[in-house]
Parts: sequence; C-alpha cells; structure tokens
Amino acid sequence: MRTVIKNRKGFTLVELMIVIVIIGVPSAIAVPQLLAFKKQANKKSCISNQRNIYVAATLYVSENNIINAIINVGVLTAGGYTSENLGECPESNVEDFDDYSITITDSRVTDVRCTFRGNEHGWTPPQ
Repeated sequence: MRTVIKNRKGFTLVELMIVIVIIGVPSAIAVPQLLAFKKQANKKSCISNQRNIYVAATLYVSENNIINAIINVGVLTAGGYTSENLGECPESNVEDFDDYSITITDSRVTDVRCTFRGNEHGWTPPQ
C-alpha cells in the first residue's frame, strides 16, 4: 500500500482573494479622500501665494509710481520683490513661474488672480 504525502506550499486562491479584499476595501475608501485633501491644500497654498504677491505688488506700485497697469508676477520676480517659486500655482504642471496676474488701478493693487485656476482659487484683496 502506498501512502500519499501531500506537500503543501504556498497559499490557496481563496486565501489570496481574502487578503486582496482586506487590503483593497480600505484603499478604495482612502485614496479619494487623500486626493481631496491634496486639492484642498493646493487651493489654500495658492491663496497664500496670492496674499504674498499682493504685499509684494503693493510695495512695487509704491516704489515705482505705477498708476494703472496689469502685470504678471514675473515683473515682481525680475524686480526682486518675490521669489521665483511664489509665481507658480501649486496645481500647475508647467514650471513657468507666471501663474498670477496683478491688476493695478489708481496706484492700488485691486486684484491678484491665479491664471491657472482663476475661479477655483479666487481671492479678493482688501479694499
């Protein structure tokens, strides 16, 4: 009589499927939340950039006697009023460092706008 010895190595298909489900379900819940958190952080960072650009643009207008103009943040960077990184919206994929426009009316900065996501990243300067 012969004895069959079963040499079992590895996992069964059912065991592997259970592990995949255990890992997959929380991942399916977490990934969209993480993406939403990242989008919200980018928006807040963009608004913070606009506030800092507003301060730099106010100084630029004061020192250069600008009355009415629409300028790009690159003008402030070239003049040494802002760093190059401040001109880039966090959601932009192109590193051109000119994602903000500044409107100057009657020697006052009246608008700083994100040209990459204008309506989504809207901020209104103080009047």
